[in-house]
Amino acid sequence: MKTIKKQFYVLPAIIIIYFFPFQSIIGQTPNQLKSRKYKTWVTPIDNSGTIKGYMSEVGDSSIVISNLKNIEKQRIYFNNIKIIKFRKRGEIVKGVLFGAFTGFAVGGLIGLASGDDKGYIINFTAGEKGLVAGTLLTIPGAIIGGIIGSIKIKIPINGNTHNQKAKLLKYKLSY
Repeated sequence: MKTIKKQFYVLPAIIIIYFFPFQSIIGQTPNQLKSRKYKTWVTPIDNSGTIKGYMSEVGDSSIVISNLKNIEKQRIYFNNIKIIKFRKRGEIVKGVLFGAFTGFAVGGLIGLASGDDKGYIINFTAGEKGLVAGTLLTIPGAIIGGIIGSIKIKIPINGNTHNQKAKLLKYKLSY
């Protein structure tokens, strides 16, 4: 009996000894490891043309828009900016996938809830109705999810950065 109790205490001790050192080796919290990439659209006051890229720097009087590798940089001063729009990278794809899955699930549940047909010329089981309804609602769900995923966050600047710098820092490119 003593060996069983001893083995019971040995397993948690082994797990603790091997698991906790790996937490300290990583040395960063999950928030520090996660990179944020927001696609940026800058509309100038004179409406000359939208500047697209990723916001890599936020200064006191300007921002820097670049590509992901910071090879091409363009400095834009706040007094020339009308509006800045942001969208997280990959949001449209996530929206389409989530919408398609939701449409399929809702259609399947509607089909299953309607039950089996009885006494008609063509009889369908609840499972068959669920599969057909789920398949039919997948495409509208994907379209709606894509529309929702394509929504951009808008921050009006209008040549003035009053209380906007803190908001802009949230969307700055981080690696």
